[in-house]
Amino acid sequence: MNRRLRKTLQARYRQKMNSCVEKTLRGPATVGLKEELDELENYSKLLQFTQPRWTPDSSFAVIVALLCIAVAALLWSNKVPHTNISLTAVTESLHGNLTTDWNNDEPFRSQLMHFERLAKVQAPNLGLSLNEVEGDAWVKLEGGQITLQSLQVDRDALLHIEADKDQVSLFVSRKPLRGKVTIVGTGTVSAGPRSDQTSVSRHYALQVPETLEFVVSDPRAVPSRLTIHGPQKWNLGRVPLRNLGFEREEARGPAESEFSSGIKSASIRFNDTSWPNLVISENELLTIHDTADATVEIRTAEPLLHVTIDGSVKDVTAGRGGGRKRLVPSYLEYFYNRKSIGFFWGVIVFCWGILWGIRKTLFR
Repeated sequence: MNRRLRKTLQARYRQKMNSCVEKTLRGPATVGLKEELDELENYSKLLQFTQPRWTPDSSFAVIVALLCIAVAALLWSNKVPHTNISLTAVTESLHGNLTTDWNNDEPFRSQLMHFERLAKVQAPNLGLSLNEVEGDAWVKLEGGQITLQSLQVDRDALLHIEADKDQVSLFVSRKPLRGKVTIVGTGTVSAGPRSDQTSVSRHYALQVPETLEFVVSDPRAVPSRLTIHGPQKWNLGRVPLRNLGFEREEARGPAESEFSSGIKSASIRFNDTSWPNLVISENELLTIHDTADATVEIRTAEPLLHVTIDGSVKDVTAGRGGGRKRLVPSYLEYFYNRKSIGFFWGVIVFCWGILWGIRKTLFR
């Protein structure tokens, strides 16, 4: 039926309805009311039979259904900005930037320590007093009981730690550092203003602990290195690091290098999802981004590094080459696992929107 005839039918329907209402209000004995009601019913049936499939409320129903699908797709495809993880790893190397000034009071102990690229070295009772503007001084302590008593590193410094069965090395760059070493017992001390020069080489026999202080005030591009040979059991505790990486750079030639992973084993649990624990295999590249709000703890794993991370991070990147993946849950997974009540009502609204849209368009 064309639009003009349908409008005429609608007008007749309204007229007849008004007539029936007026006669009903006059009293139950109104003549001809039954015939008019039958006629009104016929108009109603004709309007129902001639109703077009696509009406204004059908368009609204389609919009509601499409909106529900679009929201679900966005929640599925978009990742949460941060996720909560628990990581345990055994690795040969670890690096990251310090989020705050770091004061390490957990001592390293050994019988041999070697520090390189320092600006100042002071130990008056050992005859040591180096002050090098270029920051290339070095010192080596061997024998007795040597303790790296404290280490202070400024915020935003790049800290890189490597460990193997013979030693643990701390590389610090970009920001100043200060440290204190105590020495007691019998041994030798060697030092020099540059790596190829030795200005001090003498024995010591200390009954009372002597303190050696060192400073890097103007760090260069090459990091300072603190190497503890044959360290006793140690624990750095909580270290305020962000953007943790476990890779290390290996030189392949004069101008060629390759990055390899120091990971020996690792397991990650994503606490915001129902995913199974992610197992990182040996030598697989692994990076944890934005760990400033997480707790990072580092200790010896005899002889490697044992690293734990608990808390909120941006994401986890694992794998090699084209198989490298960014691992972080979607909003849909997050709501399903962490906001179950909101997820339940969201599903109810989603199903209602879809079913109502189908009802209004396909089954009129």
